[in-house]
Amino acid sequence: MTQHEINLQEWANPENWSSGFIKAYFSKRDNRVFVPKRPWGIGDKQPACYPKISFRGTTVNFGNPRGLVWFHFLHFLILAPFVFFVIFCATQI
Repeated sequence: MTQHEINLQEWANPENWSSGFIKAYFSKRDNRVFVPKRPWGIGDKQPACYPKISFRGTTVNFGNPRGLVWFHFLHFLILAPFVFFVIFCATQI
């Protein structure tokens, strides 16, 4: 079995997806850092107000160590401007 086949099999396995509002993906056998999000209809109920779409972007594979690095890096990019503002600008008001 090739790695591509393993990746597809792991992605299709519902046990690798968390339940709840935020769908997190965790698979140590899948070597991809970013994986496609699940389309509506695989264990999810599609809200009636949403159009039928097959691709909704990508998500991080938390089972891959590089995925965790990317997750923290992206959060740093988002939070850095706010922290900078609080430290350097808000103290001068």
